[in-house]
This record gives sequence, C-alpha cells and structure tokens, in this order.
Amino acid sequence: MASVETIDQFTVNLTFNINAEEFESGLRYSYNKNKNRYNIQGFRKGKAPRPLIEKAYGENVFFDDAVNFILPQAYERSVKETKLNAVAQPSIKILSISKEEGAAFSAEVTVVGEAAVDEYYALTYKKYDPEPSDAEIQRDIDRDRDKNARIVTVVRPVQNGDIVTIDFDGVIDGKPFDGGHAEDFRLTIGGHTFIDTFEEQLIGAETGENIFVRVTFPEDYNHEKLAGKPAVFDVKIKEIQEKQLPDMDDDFAQDVSEFETFDEYREDIIKKLRASKERDAKRDKEDQVMSQLVSKTNVDLPPIMIENSIDEMIRNFSNQLKYQGITLDDYLRFNGQTNEQLRESYREHAIKQLKTNLALEAVAKKENLTVSGEEINEEIDRIAAAYGMSGKQKSGFDADIVTKELAAKKAFDFIMEQAIQIA
Repeated sequence: MASVETIDQFTVNLTFNINAEEFESGLRYSYNKNKNRYNIQGFRKGKAPRPLIEKAYGENVFFDDAVNFILPQAYERSVKETKLNAVAQPSIKILSISKEEGAAFSAEVTVVGEAAVDEYYALTYKKYDPEPSDAEIQRDIDRDRDKNARIVTVVRPVQNGDIVTIDFDGVIDGKPFDGGHAEDFRLTIGGHTFIDTFEEQLIGAETGENIFVRVTFPEDYNHEKLAGKPAVFDVKIKEIQEKQLPDMDDDFAQDVSEFETFDEYREDIIKKLRASKERDAKRDKEDQVMSQLVSKTNVDLPPIMIENSIDEMIRNFSNQLKYQGITLDDYLRFNGQTNEQLRESYREHAIKQLKTNLALEAVAKKENLTVSGEEINEEIDRIAAAYGMSGKQKSGFDADIVTKELAAKKAFDFIMEQAIQIA
C-alpha cells in the first residue's frame, strides 16, 4: 500500500513496498543475469546454485539488480494508485530490504497540480480570408516565370534587378584587407548580398566603367577587424545582364505545368493557393483559440517541468540540425549564441505548451470526455504502423499515456467546435 506526504507545493514523499514474492522474481532475474560472474568450487562458471553463491558472497549479492529490475514497475504502479501527476524523475531511497519481507522505498516526487480552467466555451477567433489575392496569384506565376527566365547581356546602364559581373578592390584607411579583392564576381543588384549601399551605388554605371563605392561595415559584422569600419571599393563593371521573363501565354503554361492553356494553369495556381490559405486559416484559428485557453488557465508549473520541456525541445532541434549535417555547437557558434540564450528562447514556448496540455486535460475531465478501449487499441495500431513497430514493441505502449493523449485531443476538438468566429 502506497502513501503520500506533502513536502511543498511541487514535491511529495511517496512511500511504497514490494512484497517478498515480487522481490523474489527480481532475485531470480538478478541471479540469471550475474551467475557467470561467480566462482564456486566444484561447479563450472555459471552453473552454481543461487543459495551457494549467496552463502559464499553474502545474502545481498543479487539485491542491486533485483531492485533495478522490479523498482520501475513498482514505482509507476504506486504513482497510479495514489493518482499523483508526477512530472520528473524521482529521487528514490531504500528504507528496508530482505528476502523475507521484500523491500520498502521512499521517493521524493515532483508533481504538478490540476489546472483550473473556466470560460472555455465560445472562445473567439478572427476571420481569416482563404481566397488568394491577385497579388498572391501573380507572385506564384512570377516565381515560375523567374525559374524559366533567360539571362541576356545588355548594353545600357545598370538597373535594379540586373546581374553584373565585376572586379573590385577594397581598402580601409588606404590599405587592402582580406576579402576585399575579387575578379569576375557576379552580383544581383537589389539582392542585398553586399553590405550597406554597395549595390545601389552601382545603378547607372555602364559596361567598362570604373566607379568608387563607399560603404561602412556593420557594427555587428562577423569579422571584428572590419566591424564599423568605412571602406572604399574600386569597382569595374565588366558585364551587365538582365532576366527576360517568358510571356504569360499557353506556351509558358505548357513549359512549366501539365496544362495546355494559361487559363488552366492559372486556375491550378489559385486552387493550390486556396488550399494553402485554408490550412493557414485552420492553424491561425487553433493558435488564437489555444492562446485564449492558456490565458484562462490557472496552474503553477514546477521549474524542473519547464526545464525538462526545454531539454526535449532542444534535443528535437539538435536532431533536425543533424539531418542537415550541422551540430548544435556549430549552430550556436555560427549565430553567436550561447546555450543559455538558446534555452531562454524556448522558455516561453515551453510554458505555453505545458499549460495548453494541462488545460486540455482539465477540460477533458470536466466534460467527462472518455476514451474507449477500442480507441486506445486503434491509436496504438496507428502509431505502430507509422513507425514500423513489431508486436513486441506495441505491447510496450503505456495505455494510460495513450488514454491521456486521446482525451486531450477530444478536448481540443470540443473547444474548436465551440469557438466563435468574429469579424
């Protein structure tokens, strides 16, 4: 029988027992795991009976692994029995242990209280028009036109949007500096590749012309020796090119799509934009409504619960970076950011996510949104299929966790159905 004693707002002391029979199962496990480690005269290694090993090395020789084997399940059972909402790894002490009596434990457990949520009916969200504008339609068409543009050399002064080939030599205080020289460098005017007003000062120049460009490096420039320094570049214009976009006609539509006419191609652009904006509208509604729900939620979060959530977010971010061939340390170095600053950037989001989850749990409880055994099995099957899990792996699912997640989803759907659109 487990019992609970409150220590403070976020901490309780949980005491629980393992009976002699359950402890014996742990001892059998520990014996089978470790028997090859012990030498008993007259027996080959691994063949000595357990009583002889215990007599030779002490009755408690198999206690450690026995406890490690049975403790996790016993702890989880006791947490469920006492209905604790545990949110971090506990600190567990052994109070007593013997083959005859089993074992008694004391666990210092971090818990979070139940969220108080009121007025979650008829939360509001602003109208989001999913119909694409003419400018958005033209933007997507121009994107395809740009991909199929011809690059041609022109004889005229440089204009915004042109691609120029240049040689340049830069000096600071009359002296050349690293990175200040290049030949046959291709630069798109208006692309903001270069610092300050470098590109703008090339507008109006002609092929073969040499001009002096004066700029100032930003104060936060990533090369300290150049940061904040004024520089002068001697620039020679070697070639001026422009993009010539294809006409918006049937030939263009056939080149960039499966459609025969430009009108059909344009309608498909509109259809895709509308679907994208409808998805955006759905996400926007959910963000607005959930933000209101959090604002109406009263719950105090244990600091370690927040830190653990930040840890998980950073692990996920680190894994995403790995897919791109970047380590987290490299990312921090490239962005001039410390690990502490990265953690702080996640803090607000972590708190909002935790409060959202607790609020949904509270709504599910208040609305008596139950989950059937069939729904739990279907969800486990769905997850297992998505990740290619075996039958043995499926059996490892914690039904209580799945139940809680499904109940929260029902609460989310319930709140969204009740939400009211405003102008």
